[in-house]
Amino acid sequence: MARDKNRQKPAPSSVAYFERVIGNHNTVASINEMSENVYEIERTGNRPKLRILVADIYVVGEADIFEIITSYFNLDCILLIGFYNRTSWAAKERARKENIGLFDIREFFGAVNYVGEKMINYELKRKDD
Repeated sequence: MARDKNRQKPAPSSVAYFERVIGNHNTVASINEMSENVYEIERTGNRPKLRILVADIYVVGEADIFEIITSYFNLDCILLIGFYNRTSWAAKERARKENIGLFDIREFFGAVNYVGEKMINYELKRKDD
């Protein structure tokens, strides 16, 4: 991928954290690594499986989404694992147009409960709402 300075391979400790917290989520029946940083999550309650890319991209832009969807196929979600990772509005919109959820770990923890557009459009409630 062209812009390596904005992205890093997720740290093993971050991946282990993801596997532990998502693996223990009450909606997750199982989690399997399909390839490096790509996971399939089987969910409970007749929810469809999810195919997720775990990424460490400091600031996700629209171009990053384009690069990801041309490199990885059949993704349902892109999960930003780094604590300081952020997304641009354009990146969120581009991912939504591709029918892919773009989340940080806190958002994903809520989104995993839903299916379809409700999952893709999931946002954390702000305290002032």
